[in-house]
Amino acid sequence: MRVRRCNHGARRFFEREDRRLELEARGMRICDVARLMKRKPNSVRGRLMTLVRREGR
Repeated sequence: MRVRRCNHGARRFFEREDRRLELEARGMRICDVARLMKRKPNSVRGRLMTLVRREGR
């Protein structure tokens, strides 16, 4: 699903992607995880930080 942020489109992360992200990120480099998920490394890094922030609440 694409959403609009400012003047560009962005793809949302789905729950199944979050689960995959958590499993793969434990032993892999962020750029490798991003390549597997067909996303930009900064997108994966930002999502990981969001998930950690949510766990802390």
